[in-house]
Amino acid sequence: MAHAAQQPADGTATPDLAAYGVESLWLKETPAKQRLLVAYAHPDDESFGNAGTILRYTSAGVAVHCACATRGESGTVEPEFLQSYPDVAALHTAELECAARTLGLSAVHLLGYRDSGMQGSEDNLNPAALYQAPLRGHGIGPESSPIDPPSLQPR
Repeated sequence: MAHAAQQPADGTATPDLAAYGVESLWLKETPAKQRLLVAYAHPDDESFGNAGTILRYTSAGVAVHCACATRGESGTVEPEFLQSYPDVAALHTAELECAARTLGLSAVHLLGYRDSGMQGSEDNLNPAALYQAPLRGHGIGPESSPIDPPSLQPR
């Protein structure tokens, strides 16, 4: 993933969100009257969850931004897929960038949380884990399914 201050190729100025701990990859400046933010816990949720919906909006000229809370560090990957990457997080970040370009996103914003893993996982004890974030409420989308318990637990 690119550095936080990366700007679109056309040189258009974009906000630097690094002061908030957000790393952004600005892919294009979409002069649009409409903007849409999609938010996910992990890389690949944008592809498995609602890629068709995202593509519908980007194809219609809507500036779609993706906020991704983690880099998917707790995921598992067969060793042969890691040959070009130092770790699982780097692979998942590269996959997210590829998906973002394919879907026509304007930008990807990584929120800097560590992947929490499944409910009851030791990964949830890491102070930087999304599970430890001081958030309240219920989410919607793929993370709310009974197959993959919500990453955001009401407290």
